[in-house]
Amino acid sequence: MGLMVNTNPPSLEEHGDTMETRSLGGCWTEWFDRDDPSASGDWETLCRLRKENPGKICPRPAAIEAKTLSGLTVAAAGDVIYKNDITSGFICRNKDQINNKKCNDYRVRFSCYPPFCERGVCWTSWFNRDDPGTTGDWEVLSELKKQKKICDNPLYVDAVTTDTMTPAIYTGETFYMYNPTDGFVCRNKDQTTGKCSDYKLLSNPLQFLTYSPCLGSLLPTGSVPFDMDVPPSRDPEDCCFLAQ
Repeated sequence: MGLMVNTNPPSLEEHGDTMETRSLGGCWTEWFDRDDPSASGDWETLCRLRKENPGKICPRPAAIEAKTLSGLTVAAAGDVIYKNDITSGFICRNKDQINNKKCNDYRVRFSCYPPFCERGVCWTSWFNRDDPGTTGDWEVLSELKKQKKICDNPLYVDAVTTDTMTPAIYTGETFYMYNPTDGFVCRNKDQTTGKCSDYKLLSNPLQFLTYSPCLGSLLPTGSVPFDMDVPPSRDPEDCCFLAQ
């Protein structure tokens, strides 16, 4: 199941056992179900979903929807929900339920903004030509183009960490360069920790970093610019390797 492109004004419509939330120019991802509630609960965390489904979730979702596998909404299911947001994802913990009840088994999907939704957009494979061992991570477009796998004029660009596929915008690091004309540069000297994470990139067309949500001026008409000044969450529960 691919992305469902939404073209109508915002509304809620029932379609059998699913509810589709339409947003102008946006789209929904496929449904994801990576966990079941047999242990500590149902952990559909965004970080783990990104790692297990590379490239299938936009860097900065606009909304999240969760339903039980039988089609019930969160409200109808009646479970106590620990997390249900676009930063953490969805978490239902068994210990939060009354009368020793276990959580239902949930699936989730995310709403995304263009250009992630655009069917005519293609992306390159991921590129990782440098690591931050010396001055930083220099994924410069002029060098990457030498591999002859990137078009002359990419439209969008995105970067994620190589270990957890965390979008660059969520790492809290400062970037010296981040655009589809020049590429991506993270300098160690600009970081409070003294060292950048290791990043890989894809672009469009072809897929050069992952599309960059910070490039509001380059987004198609009708898309929504992103606020790069919003700090990433520091909630320890957001960690990919959160003990369940």
